[in-house]
Amino acid sequence: MQALAALLLIVSAGDYDRVDTPVSIALNLAELGPYRTAIEAGRLTLIEKGPKEPVPIQVQWDNGGNPKESTGRLFFILPGRTPKGTTRTFALSMRGGTPSAAPLRANVVEGKHAEVAHGKSPILRYNFGLMTQFADKPSKFDRACYFHPLWAPCGEIITGDFHPNHLHHRGLWFAWVKAKAGSRNANFWEIQQGRGKMVNKAVRAGCGPVFADLAAGNEWMCGTKVLLTEMLLARVYALPGGLRVFDLTDRQEAHEDLELGKIHYGGLGFRGRDEWDGKKATLDVLTSEGKTRKDSNATNARWVDYTGPLGKDGWGGMLLIEHPSNPRYPNRVRIHPSMCFFSTTLCQTKPYTIKQGAPLVLRYRLVLHDGRPDKALAERLAADFASPPKVALQRGR
Repeated sequence: MQALAALLLIVSAGDYDRVDTPVSIALNLAELGPYRTAIEAGRLTLIEKGPKEPVPIQVQWDNGGNPKESTGRLFFILPGRTPKGTTRTFALSMRGGTPSAAPLRANVVEGKHAEVAHGKSPILRYNFGLMTQFADKPSKFDRACYFHPLWAPCGEIITGDFHPNHLHHRGLWFAWVKAKAGSRNANFWEIQQGRGKMVNKAVRAGCGPVFADLAAGNEWMCGTKVLLTEMLLARVYALPGGLRVFDLTDRQEAHEDLELGKIHYGGLGFRGRDEWDGKKATLDVLTSEGKTRKDSNATNARWVDYTGPLGKDGWGGMLLIEHPSNPRYPNRVRIHPSMCFFSTTLCQTKPYTIKQGAPLVLRYRLVLHDGRPDKALAERLAADFASPPKVALQRGR
């Protein structure tokens, strides 16, 4: 292994303790000099300065899927515990041989869905193709462009789909209820009204040693008119331990000004598994403000941890973290008192307009986990997302 001591990455923990945190640095490949070929071949690693027997750390280059683009971000997982206020130094290193096998895998089933798994354990599936209510006839509830299933680390599914009490609810999905463009009044949430649907136009999936990602390009239509063009990116990190962490970035570009009317639900929605539904179901819900399922509805929340029973003796669910860059952060949530459903939306208190030429970008980090809500863990993970460690490139001596 040939150490590249001339190039160093200095990682500063900042104001928070870090544990196995995804980090990245914006770079131009030209800054890596002769080591550009190593990163393009997947043979670049990091070696920490200090430990007697450092373990090589995998890195992954991302340029938005454009092989001709020389600017992008270098990603890696900051390993182990890094106390707040401390720094760690890593030297770039080139290894020989073939690149290591990625722990994550991503595959696309043509016309149906894309899926990410950790080894043989599935994590998420994105249904870009049409999912039908019935096998032999069309239905007004047929839908596309949403996530289902999502799997907890224990292997149990935590999302639901086509539940009789709200057939339009679908796993994890983006949609608006009141969407007005000119004379058109669309509803992408209650799809049974026939005033809004999502149509996939392109999808890609890829994986590497640090993350796997799914990218989808969709059109949101009212009748024959396209009102929104959506670019959705899901990035799943290859973290050690029992957490499944992925980032969602949703970019919505209006073809003409689109007004989102005031309403108490919409935006990013989550529908839990069928066993979680009903007034007698036992769920454990916690928000960043200390609210529970009983008193969290119509309150602001930086994060929501939504969990329930899984299988005979298990428990688990999903932690949803909102990014501070989202408009009107922190947004309000709709936590349903009896159905296993919640959403976070920026138009609960007043309308919001997506201006033509000024796309709406929404960012979230989702954590699929076993067990019940853990406030300390949620706060640490929220800090990783909102205020990640800073990484600087430095020339060594």
